[in-house]
Amino acid sequence: ETGVTPSNRTRREIRSRGLTLQSFLAQDRVVTTFGGRNDKNRSRNSNGATVDATNGFLNYDALETWPQFTERQGSTKTRGIVVRPFRGWSAIDRRADDQSGGLPSHFADFVRSLNVHYNESDTFQPAAAQYDLFGDLLPDPQGKGKDYGVSFSLLQGKFVVRVNKYDNKQQYSRGGDAGIVATRA
Repeated sequence: ETGVTPSNRTRREIRSRGLTLQSFLAQDRVVTTFGGRNDKNRSRNSNGATVDATNGFLNYDALETWPQFTERQGSTKTRGIVVRPFRGWSAIDRRADDQSGGLPSHFADFVRSLNVHYNESDTFQPAAAQYDLFGDLLPDPQGKGKDYGVSFSLLQGKFVVRVNKYDNKQQYSRGGDAGIVATRA
């Protein structure tokens, strides 16, 4: 009797603890965000259903046989800042709120809404236990990212522009064509 693939069951338990702090400083001109999370992942896969060689029918009894849990853990951290250097300046606010319009009013509106932001994070994704073609346990997906940019608005917030640059790195991803090939080989 050989197992029918993929006919097993997966049992997962994820326990997470996290903390987030967001601070508004310098009359809300500087906003910082810090966060962290720790995930503990326990998972296991049952044996697969088998084909009874005498009659050709599936036997599901093996689905009730569970090995020990595989336990993994990892943490995720994020840090970010937004700086609004001209927020709350009365001279700029008066000029931006001037209903007569004109270039000085539009420029003041632009300056008042200007934001500069930066964020970096590292991630861990608790995933169910999976194995490579050699039977070795695959590591959990992980990543690192940085993004930064500027944003502003015009016409009293009716037109918003945001320009970002992202740098993201992913490691141990379980998506892609390799998984398709492995299940059909």
